[in-house]
Amino acid sequence: MGTLGLRIFLLHLLFAGGLGSGDNSEPFLLIADNIRDAIFQVNVTSGSKFELPLGEMWIPLSVDYDPTTDYVYWSDRLDGDIKRARRDGSGREIIAADDVFSVYGLALDHEGGNMYWTDSVAKTISVARKDGSFARALLTAPAVGSPGGLALDPRNGLPKSDLNQNRTVLVDDLSSPNDIYVFTASPDDVNNGCTLSNGGCQDLCLARPNGRTCACRAFWELHQDGQTCLPPDLVSPSYLWLDHSTATGVTSLKMTPGNSSVIGEMGGGSLPVTVLFTSAEPSRIEAIDYDFQRNLIFWADTGLREIHTVDTQDNKIQSFSTLLEGISSGVEGLAVDWLNQNLYYTDGYLNWIAVVNYKDNPPRHHIIVHEGLERPRGIAVHPHAGLFWADTSRDVIDSCDLNGENREIYYSYGGTHFYDITTDGEWITATDWSDDSINFLYEQGNSRTYYGDGTVYGVEYFDQSRQPAGQTDCQVNNGGCSHTCVGDPNGHRCLCLSNFHLAEDNHTCIANEHTFSKALLVGSDSGILQLPHNFLELSEVGNWTDSYIVRGTKVFAMDFDYAGKMIFYTQLQNNGTQTIERFSIIGEGSSMTVFENGQGIEGIAVDWVASNLYWTERRLGRIHVSKLDGSLRKVLISNLDQPSAIIAYPEQSYVFWTEIGDNPKITRASPDGSNRLQLVSSETEQLTGIPTALAIDYNRERLNYDGQTDYVYWSDFYDEKIYRAKRDGSGKEVLIDNNVISLSAIDGLAIDYAGQNIYWTDWGTEIIGVARLDGTHAQAILSENLDWPNGIVLDPKEGIQSSDLDGTNRRTVVTQSDTSFHGLSLHSHDLFWTSTSNSYVGANSKYQSDQTTSRVVASGFSSLRGIAMYSPDLVTDVSNACSVSNGGCQDMCLARPGGRTCACRAYFHLQNDNITCAPPELKSPSYLWINEVSGKTLLTMMEGNSTIFRSPDVQTLPRTTVMSASSPSIIVSFDYDIRQGRIFWIDVGLKEIQQVDVNTGEVTTLKTGISAGAEVLAADWINQNLYYTDFNYNRITMVSYSPGDSSGNSHIITETGLDKPRGIAVDPATAFVFWSDWGQSPKIERSTLSGENRTVILDSDLGRPSGLSIDYVTNRLYFADTELDAIYACGFDGGNREQFYYLPGTHFYDITFDGEEIMASDWSNATLNFVHDSRNILAFDPPGDNILAVEFFDESRQPQIQSDCQVDNGGCQHTCVGDQSGYKCLCLPDYNLADDHRTCVKNGHLFTKALLVSTDEGILQFPHNLADLPGTADSKPTVLVRGEKAIYYTREVDDGTQSIQKYDLTTNSSLAIYTGGQGIEGLAVDWVASNIYWTEKDNGAINVARLDGSFRKVLVTGLDQPSGIAVQPEQKSLYWTETGSISRATLAGTVKEVIVSAQTDVAVGNPTGIAVDPLNSRLYWTDGERGTVMSSNLRGEDAEPYWSSNGGELFGMAFYKDFQFWTDRTNRTVSIGLRSTLEKTVQLQTTPHSVRVFDGSQQPLSRDPYSKEDFLLVADYDTGYIIQVNITSGSKITLPLQSTSPTALDYDEETDYVYWSDYYDEMIYRAKRDGSGKEVLIDNNVISVYSIDGLALDYAGQNIYWTDSWTEIIGVARLDGSHPRAIVSEDLDYPFGITLDLSEGNTKSDSDQTTTRVLVEEFSSLRGIAMYSPGIVTNVSNEIKSPSYLWIAEDDGETLLTMLEGNSSIIRDAQSAPRTTVMSASSPSIIVSFDYDIRQGRIFWIDSGLKEIQQVDMKTGDVTTLKTGISAGAEFLAADWVNQNLYYTDFNYNRITMVSYSSGDSNGNSHIITETGLDKPRGIAVDPATAFVFWTDWGQSPKIERSTLSGEDRTVIVDSDLGHPSGLVIDYVNSK
Repeated sequence: MGTLGLRIFLLHLLFAGGLGSGDNSEPFLLIADNIRDAIFQVNVTSGSKFELPLGEMWIPLSVDYDPTTDYVYWSDRLDGDIKRARRDGSGREIIAADDVFSVYGLALDHEGGNMYWTDSVAKTISVARKDGSFARALLTAPAVGSPGGLALDPRNGLPKSDLNQNRTVLVDDLSSPNDIYVFTASPDDVNNGCTLSNGGCQDLCLARPNGRTCACRAFWELHQDGQTCLPPDLVSPSYLWLDHSTATGVTSLKMTPGNSSVIGEMGGGSLPVTVLFTSAEPSRIEAIDYDFQRNLIFWADTGLREIHTVDTQDNKIQSFSTLLEGISSGVEGLAVDWLNQNLYYTDGYLNWIAVVNYKDNPPRHHIIVHEGLERPRGIAVHPHAGLFWADTSRDVIDSCDLNGENREIYYSYGGTHFYDITTDGEWITATDWSDDSINFLYEQGNSRTYYGDGTVYGVEYFDQSRQPAGQTDCQVNNGGCSHTCVGDPNGHRCLCLSNFHLAEDNHTCIANEHTFSKALLVGSDSGILQLPHNFLELSEVGNWTDSYIVRGTKVFAMDFDYAGKMIFYTQLQNNGTQTIERFSIIGEGSSMTVFENGQGIEGIAVDWVASNLYWTERRLGRIHVSKLDGSLRKVLISNLDQPSAIIAYPEQSYVFWTEIGDNPKITRASPDGSNRLQLVSSETEQLTGIPTALAIDYNRERLNYDGQTDYVYWSDFYDEKIYRAKRDGSGKEVLIDNNVISLSAIDGLAIDYAGQNIYWTDWGTEIIGVARLDGTHAQAILSENLDWPNGIVLDPKEGIQSSDLDGTNRRTVVTQSDTSFHGLSLHSHDLFWTSTSNSYVGANSKYQSDQTTSRVVASGFSSLRGIAMYSPDLVTDVSNACSVSNGGCQDMCLARPGGRTCACRAYFHLQNDNITCAPPELKSPSYLWINEVSGKTLLTMMEGNSTIFRSPDVQTLPRTTVMSASSPSIIVSFDYDIRQGRIFWIDVGLKEIQQVDVNTGEVTTLKTGISAGAEVLAADWINQNLYYTDFNYNRITMVSYSPGDSSGNSHIITETGLDKPRGIAVDPATAFVFWSDWGQSPKIERSTLSGENRTVILDSDLGRPSGLSIDYVTNRLYFADTELDAIYACGFDGGNREQFYYLPGTHFYDITFDGEEIMASDWSNATLNFVHDSRNILAFDPPGDNILAVEFFDESRQPQIQSDCQVDNGGCQHTCVGDQSGYKCLCLPDYNLADDHRTCVKNGHLFTKALLVSTDEGILQFPHNLADLPGTADSKPTVLVRGEKAIYYTREVDDGTQSIQKYDLTTNSSLAIYTGGQGIEGLAVDWVASNIYWTEKDNGAINVARLDGSFRKVLVTGLDQPSGIAVQPEQKSLYWTETGSISRATLAGTVKEVIVSAQTDVAVGNPTGIAVDPLNSRLYWTDGERGTVMSSNLRGEDAEPYWSSNGGELFGMAFYKDFQFWTDRTNRTVSIGLRSTLEKTVQLQTTPHSVRVFDGSQQPLSRDPYSKEDFLLVADYDTGYIIQVNITSGSKITLPLQSTSPTALDYDEETDYVYWSDYYDEMIYRAKRDGSGKEVLIDNNVISVYSIDGLALDYAGQNIYWTDSWTEIIGVARLDGSHPRAIVSEDLDYPFGITLDLSEGNTKSDSDQTTTRVLVEEFSSLRGIAMYSPGIVTNVSNEIKSPSYLWIAEDDGETLLTMLEGNSSIIRDAQSAPRTTVMSASSPSIIVSFDYDIRQGRIFWIDSGLKEIQQVDMKTGDVTTLKTGISAGAEFLAADWVNQNLYYTDFNYNRITMVSYSSGDSNGNSHIITETGLDKPRGIAVDPATAFVFWTDWGQSPKIERSTLSGEDRTVIVDSDLGHPSGLVIDYVNSK
């Protein structure tokens, strides 16, 4: 169908008001065009036309228009209906479809509110209301033939003019115009007999000349009053039956009067029928019964999924109500127990029989039969005898007692398709689905058959004789039952509702402990949704807020233990790891974590027999097993290739799993990990792809297989084939490939055991296929309306496709368009799925005939995944060797074929009885060491000390293996806390730090995700922290192991200037940590335990310093030097160094000290050596290889002292560490330490560290712990912003240019700093000078600008397609790549030179990315043309290849410590190298470009440049720089302050402002250290300034002082530059420097002049200097006297808080009262109100300028902000000093607000207590004793009000004789 391209514009031209606006100011035509399938609107005057946007239509025939509603009505021939919609397309709906075929005439009666139409096929003229209701035929054949056009004349039917006169062609380019409608803007005022009140008719009013006729809807009768419509009478006796029209979707309840005698006498002909009720789709009534005595009819509406109760008072269907909601579409039989008022029904989909008590409100529902059923349908009930029902599938009639017991087969039959039956006592009446007939059966050959109009459903004989009266126990007091009473041959029985059970008295119902017994569980991004398995308790579909049993977490894998009522699921953590949670459904539900720090858990399996839990970790390649509570965990199998799915098969004692890495495979093993058998492998079986689907046949006894084996069926993604093999790997064969049917991407497989078929889904070809189990007869059974089909599941009885054994009579089960299926689950006869495309849970009958029952069970999810049905019948009752008493094992019992194996938890050892487990006993004193033995790492203990070991019998001392670690575990270092009873170790194989409680043997993980470079560990046993070195990331890290919330907290304490740190030692007493560094510049350093005051203590005469040990008695540090073959000792400051022991040829590695001798490991011969400076060396040769770590285990090695961290974690919110001053608090990453130095406050930025990769889809953010990156990017790294994004990044513009964007991590916003770029391929930030550089390839230029884009200039031109760019601020160098060369220049663009090219004998093609390795002074670049990574020194020399891509286009390049990163755009990979070794390659799903590591340590000179550590500020006159110098290291950074010739300067710590003077500008400036807030304070416009050479700040007085050597004055002004003046101008001779002593008021001593040293040099022309230390500024506060008066007043632009000491009596007697300024506030501050709490020593005030409420502690002078963001209308303040709350009025927002100032978490909490009915509130006062707050309101109706302190009981106390009531005060003595 064509559309008019300018439709939107034409609409605006034709109608100023737009479509649907009701602006019908001009006449128009509506024309239906059945060739263009459109309706056009034509302007009567101009003839212009446009298509109305009414939606899709097919052959529109007729059209009409209702100007009162703007509805267009039209008929659609192809759809066979009549539709309407507004002209703008809104409100579209079908209003008539029943018996509508070909409507050529359509006319609206606006006055009567009716619609008329002709149908040339049905040969009718019909009428209905405009909404389609009350439709009926007015005229039928032979009264009409084939009627066509139709028109109404509301008055006399005469034309108003001669249509042949003045004829004009308006439009002539229509294709096939049919009907036409004319609209005039001012129609004549017409009316008829139906105009007013529908003519008085109840249903239809049909106008006629001179009056009207009332008509009724179909089958209703017109009352004799000629207006009222009545339903037909319900006659007794009669037959009631249901007839469903498949053509119209209408179900009719029909009545045939009489009994079998009357029917028998008819002798043929048509059956007399009266329609009692009709229902249109989606309604569909299938079953019916009645309660004759109570005038009730019941029917099951499977379309609406409800059972209805119908009121039949006065023998007419009056109304109906819903008895039961949420039934399935399989309810096909109803039966009424009229005596006990219970309704029974069958459900052929859920395969159960249920009862509903309809006398209760709400009705009670019970499932009474739910086993052994296969599609129950018909049902009958006898209140005393029992139930009878027909089972169509089993061809039997069953019976049972009314409570479901004593079930037996009553009658069997075959070969019929009878649906429902009834009897009048003589004949049987049955509906038959085979021919849609109603059959009256008496005896063989004596029957009457009649036919319905559609599918016939239920039938009932309606007569009182069918329901005789009687008495039952249930009629009296409900039979004494708590819930429901049902009849029974012995009297009655009581039934209980779901989740209740019957008590021993057989009457009372008691609630179960667990919350549900069966459920459908759905895991999603929002949690686990629990839906009732029968859907009878569902609330409104789509609202599942209250249905989550686990919420607020992403759930991927699930399994459950039914016996224990526990659900296990994975939970994704913020750091990317996973936990396994166990949720108990008993009671209110509780959850516990059974495993933490999972790395890619994709499968969970419960062995419900042995009570074990199995799970996979895809990233780490291992399978775990533990008990169901997570205890006794051990790595069962390791070194797997990305294990994914896992299942347990307890009956056969097997565990199966899949691996989907480089060598995909399917493997099985015994539950203890033994008997491992690879079933299918890409290496051994030529499997070239990934097995994406797997189905295991658990029921081999049902198939024609060898009883000793069973088959595994799987599909292969790359091979595009379906295979099978026996589970032992034999018999492998290809079943289906592209030679027999088109295969592309098979994602689901399922086995039909009974039918011997295999089914699959293929999302590539979008089909569902089927074949025999041997691969024959392959075909597509469903190929339409599928959208990427994925999962598939079968009913074990019938399959998702059912057929006869020869493959005939196939039936389609599920068809869903626009749905991407993911998870599937089957329960009974319902199939459930999750849709990833539409995020909903769907359900469908498994039967082809019931596809109209498809429904959405739950919607509104974000990202659905798996689905599982929770039900006891899903678990097979099996047993194995672990079933009874845990197999006799103390810890874990792992079943295996023919027996079991006992296993112990980690650290425990299996004892000699092979049953018992026990931890090893650690003796003191003893030596512990780690070494490698037969592929394992062992921790071994040898009891004693060096004295004992030197005894003659030392070789006989027992050695005990404390711990053994097998691959993948590799233990490299350990330490202990002897008083806490813990041992800690580094496992670089698992990349974890673990600990064990030596008393209980419990092993826990303290930290995960460490790198493989973590090497040596040291414990601070006093403050309970661990320190370890990491030579991959070159950092020292601390991990807390103290109990409580801080356990596991990790902090990097040092990460700059390190190069392969190794040994480490801690002295808690002096609060020092020492470490060795054996990189290019070997050294030994120390810092405080928090990483501060870092000092190099030794950096000369060192080779490879390694292990460290401390003598805590003499405070000596011992260290081994592996290269120098010696052990040395020195003081803690590096002094008094001496050689302790030297032996050529040794390689001493790690050392420890027992108070007498050093024990050292020697890597040259794998020995342990006792070394003494005056004794011979004593060596031991333990079994094994390299000895990695040694420790002396004894209390003497850990002397006890007291620490502040031992009490309440030192008050620290996160982590407490020792310090020389006592302790310090550390905060976790992304947190800052608050001013109280204890609390940690969350940062505002998105992340602290990350690996960023720009791609075609945006910037991917990977975890910064690079060692743990997955091999593929299917872990879905975070996409920060769609459409290229980084911190500074380029963005493509529609015109082909590029912009440079600056992304602020704090505000999460982006800003363009440069536009119009031409081929920008490289960006580089100079973090020292705050500049950004970029290349423009098309222009051949390099540009530079400030980081905000200002001061941009073209730096270098004439280049040959420059691409990558890098800076080295320390060397002031700029590097870039060009075609065929690598060049460099200074950062100013000068001294340009080519350093690598063909002229330097290095082949360079098309280099792109470039990066500097500052640690090793190397330059790296990628060559996209040659596919290589190259390296040279910073001068371009010593060039060499680093890596080759085998043809890939390499582009981006980055460095991080010893790691290198580069991108490959051809292969879509990111490669990671470590010290010239390729560590791994990460496969992406999109094309990568640039790569960067976002980490402050990457910019070492600016790492936390604006922190509050001790520093100097230095003004460099010549360069114009103001430079910040670190006091300790001498390192410097240039602040971005943009000065010309700075001379003097000073610094204000509180505001972070730098103040400086500029010689040439003759001004004093200030700005914050980050360059923000820059302003001119003093210039010649306010005071004469010329040559300012000295600046000094008075922090307490808030003044700035300066010297001017030219005007020879000393000046002073406020810190904002106001009130400048000269305070000294005489006897000065060229004054220069100036400083203030705020503490002593005198000069400093010169007694220590020998300490002079050079801190830092290499400046150009130094001038001013300023020192910052956190201790410089002293808060100054004035004492406030009591009693005194305080007031606020404005004085010369300031607001002052002034104090007048005394009370009224004193002041009246005094000659003069001293006034003291307590506080002054300059612009922008404006103080408007204050109050105080005298006992707390606080004053509070409102600052309307800053829009804050602030407070001051009068004892300390500390000022803090209590509340920010108040409005400028905040005016009066009052303190509730008892409850510590402030109240204030706000005349802008007209509200009263309360702010808490109590200490603790509530501090600063704010609450609006009143905000209605206020009009400019002003004064306020509080009386805590009466709990009242009072306020004045001086608006239009002035008043004074009060309320309680919480805002309740609000009362107006004065509202007359008031003007502008303002301030309030309370006399608390007299209560006035």
